[in-house]
Amino acid sequence: MDIVGWMAERYDLTHKLGNWAARGVLPALEGVSVEMADWHPAPDQHTIAESVAHMAYHAELVAARLRGDGGEYRADQDWQAGSGGEEAWAQTRARLERAHGELSTLLRGLSADQLLEPVGASWLSAKRMIRKIDLAVDIATHDLYHAGQIFVLKRLFKAAHP
Repeated sequence: MDIVGWMAERYDLTHKLGNWAARGVLPALEGVSVEMADWHPAPDQHTIAESVAHMAYHAELVAARLRGDGGEYRADQDWQAGSGGEEAWAQTRARLERAHGELSTLLRGLSADQLLEPVGASWLSAKRMIRKIDLAVDIATHDLYHAGQIFVLKRLFKAAHP
């Protein structure tokens, strides 16, 4: 397996299972009801549904950057409203799966040389040039971080709703 195949496989495994450090996105979402997805444990805490929409948005953003067709961060598109019901929750989850699948396909289509190509300044810092390989690693790390938050929110919800 070459580096591109390895990167794409790691991204998929992190999403589906996790890694040695933590369980992945899909295990985190197992058993999440609409009530749990929309629950705010504190006024300034994002919901599970908002976290899932956030992960989908960033996967879409990274995909756009890898394709070279924009990918400018827009705060008004991030942390979108929560699910608001069964159908909306299903759509939010489906959006994440579509975004993950598209990004996984894009990663698999890169060459090893393309991984080292710059994609412009980071949306976090206009001073730092980032490469495609940085995006590939960072999106997997990003998703695993939010999967951990979802596990915590699930535990808090269950404790508050015995």
